Amino acid sequence: MPSTHDELRKLQALQRVTDVALGYLPLEELLRELLERIADILGTDTAAFLLLDEADGSLLATAAKGIEEEVEQGVRIPVGRGFAGRIAAERRAIFIEDVDHADILNPILREKGIRSLLGVPLLVEGQVIGVLHVGTLTPRVFVEADSELLQLAADRAATAIERAQLFHQRGVVEVLQRSLVPEELPTVPGLALAARYFPAVRRGGIGGDWYDAFTVGRGGIALVVGDVMGHGIRQAAVMGQMRLGLRAYLLEEHPIDEVVRRTDALLQHLGNMHTATLVLGVVDLTTPALCLANAGHPPPVLVDPAGDAAYVTGGHGRLLGLAEPADRPVHGPAEIAPGTCVLMYTDGLLESHERAGNDGYALLHKTVHGFVGTPDELCDRVTDAMVDDAPSDDICLLAAKVVARPGEG
Repeated sequence: MPSTHDELRKLQALQRVTDVALGYLPLEELLRELLERIADILGTDTAAFLLLDEADGSLLATAAKGIEEEVEQGVRIPVGRGFAGRIAAERRAIFIEDVDHADILNPILREKGIRSLLGVPLLVEGQVIGVLHVGTLTPRVFVEADSELLQLAADRAATAIERAQLFHQRGVVEVLQRSLVPEELPTVPGLALAARYFPAVRRGGIGGDWYDAFTVGRGGIALVVGDVMGHGIRQAAVMGQMRLGLRAYLLEEHPIDEVVRRTDALLQHLGNMHTATLVLGVVDLTTPALCLANAGHPPPVLVDPAGDAAYVTGGHGRLLGLAEPADRPVHGPAEIAPGTCVLMYTDGLLESHERAGNDGYALLHKTVHGFVGTPDELCDRVTDAMVDDAPSDDICLLAAKVVARPGEG
């Protein structure tokens, strides 16, 4: 049975790492203050946070007390290797009584003269976000009560870290949203346009969803929706380069299958094995007609003037970024009557419904079928029916409606 003294010690420790004032600190200051308190609570000489970088699956030394060189040198530990890597992989506390006779991947720990180590995983909703470890310069046997106390501190610290990261990421999302999607849609005679973008903030960072619309040639309008696979700043940067490259290829007046091929080559040139999906449509308002190429993306929905909805499954080819060459089929050009609306979207619109066991495509078809109205009203209708208040993935919607042939009012 734990003693009253042990219980009081735990309570006081938890109060120190759950101090409400900590929640208002920037992440760097938060980590530093938490390490000071944790080291003091456990009476250790060193303490360190290594946070998981989901981009490469390694643990990055992010904050340290007594072993600041870890952070200064940007130490990275692969999950599954060494002391910290094993903690993350096995999701359990690990105690090392004698560092000199242990599998230690990071040489700084030995160089600093650390003799004993105790580490625990940082967990949020069952997911590992990092590792917290403490050490002593003299041999020490960390007992079960020490391990329990460090894990309790780590659990509270993980929640605070997650909150601080999300706050920071929301700011990044807002900046990137402004810079990587159009500030406003073009005004095009004979065509009405509307778009929506719902960023979802997550531990891995922002997503790579994007849309664009711009005039091409004489009487043409390009409509683009794409999704770079994965999450994070790197994906957002790749998305921005793809958007600019695709615009350039279209403005050079290449056919849309060639535009997709060149965008594919650009993505492969960027390296790091990025993959992406893309749907590109060009509406010729002089006919009017739609020409479309789809690289592994969910099919657009076409709603005719009577409200009949159908998915455009033609022109569907393989996703971008694979090393092997691929055919780039094209749908159309197919004539579309004035009053017709086309809706493009990213797969985040469907995913939450698919995870709940529902057919996202059937729900979308049901939502838009029978619709007669403006693109803005269509986006609102789809949003109300299918977008959660806190979507788990980014969602883009782009709707365009052929109002009339130019000159017909």
